[in-house]
Amino acid sequence: MYLKRGLVLLSVLLGIINIQAQIRINGKLNAYKGSEVALFVVQEGTLKLYDSQQLEADSIFSFSIADAPSGFYYLGASENPKSVFDNLYLKAGQHAKLTIENQTIVSASLPNQEAFTYQQNWEMLKDEALDGAWTKARELEHVESILAKHHNALVDFIASLKSKDQTLNLLMKLVAQADFDMFWIRNFSMVQPEVKELLKQNTIMQEIYNRKLTSADILKIKDGAMAASLFPSFKAYWQMLKVDDYLSYSISVFDNDTLKGRYLTDHIIQRKISGSYFDKLIAEYGNLLVTDVQRNELKAYQSKIMKFARGAEAFDFAYPDSEGKMHALSDYKGKVVLVDVWATWCAPCKAEIPHLEKLIEHYRDNPNVVFIGVSIDKRKDKAKWEKFTKDHDMKGIQLLADYAFESDIIYDYEINGVPRFMLFDKAGKIVSVNAPRPSNPQLKKMIDEYL
Repeated sequence: MYLKRGLVLLSVLLGIINIQAQIRINGKLNAYKGSEVALFVVQEGTLKLYDSQQLEADSIFSFSIADAPSGFYYLGASENPKSVFDNLYLKAGQHAKLTIENQTIVSASLPNQEAFTYQQNWEMLKDEALDGAWTKARELEHVESILAKHHNALVDFIASLKSKDQTLNLLMKLVAQADFDMFWIRNFSMVQPEVKELLKQNTIMQEIYNRKLTSADILKIKDGAMAASLFPSFKAYWQMLKVDDYLSYSISVFDNDTLKGRYLTDHIIQRKISGSYFDKLIAEYGNLLVTDVQRNELKAYQSKIMKFARGAEAFDFAYPDSEGKMHALSDYKGKVVLVDVWATWCAPCKAEIPHLEKLIEHYRDNPNVVFIGVSIDKRKDKAKWEKFTKDHDMKGIQLLADYAFESDIIYDYEINGVPRFMLFDKAGKIVSVNAPRPSNPQLKKMIDEYL
């Protein structure tokens, strides 16, 4: 159904070269409320849908992958990777007969108990090491002890990987190392200056900073692309660099062409770059697209991005305000409309509010500009959303989407993170579905251009 292109493509798709044979996964889903089940594989550091099946009344499913390598495979409740509920490790040619209760694979039905044990051990060691770390890892008196404890857990875990299955050892080492690196890179970006200076003197943090990204092995795990993508901003922030061309700088951080190409591909797709700027990036960096996966993704992206091109018809949406009155995007044809997709739990969203309020104030007397906020808070948090908008005296038209991150606006505009600002012209056509944020002066210039 999806991605079935034979040995060569699957070798690239799953990222692990190994002796290959058909892998089969079948089983029964007990106490399962969904109508379908999906199988995901790792493609260059992210989860990609391989196949999905509609379930019959007996909730029995069956997947098979020809010429599949050893590795981790993931089950989800829909074709969206965010629906993944569990995973299992399979050797090439292995057959799994699973029992799944409440979206959790019964461990006794797993064909590789060693892999399950490794996963459980790492989660336990990590949880113990990071107990209370949400606050302590940002405090001057505790941060180094938390870091050392976490690092000791990582070292001990890697030392425990003694399976005869070398692919399993490698993947679990990569998972643990990526978990460790991502936690401390993110933590470094959030601490106070005095804590940051202390961490810069710490040998463990220096080891992360000096890590040479010379191998594409990190792309063999599901969070590999994300882990790799954090390093450029981390290194720039560490040095307090003012980077004019951030893409060029980021690519230079990697010493591996596959990683360079992966970063470039994600940069283009996630930012929905199109038109002359897309052509410019391909002309300048196209030689970095060294894998079929990267080239095929951008080819598919090019054909799809036309639906988001400037001048394309907008995808309409309609959601209620706090009083239950419905507002549709199409209601405001004849006006330039800025849509802010956000959530009360999103720190970057909240950071943009003061800038957005200044922008709204600037156009207060202009009847040809409309500002619409669409919150993706869950419906059960409606009261929290209402209180937040009231406490912050948020202007514009404030709406609450119906199914949080599963709402149509998320799928229609392929939003994978918030805040997302989108600008529409007076004819109801797309100007940009990934407009600059209000903190960027370019947004005001864009609005003025279309008034």
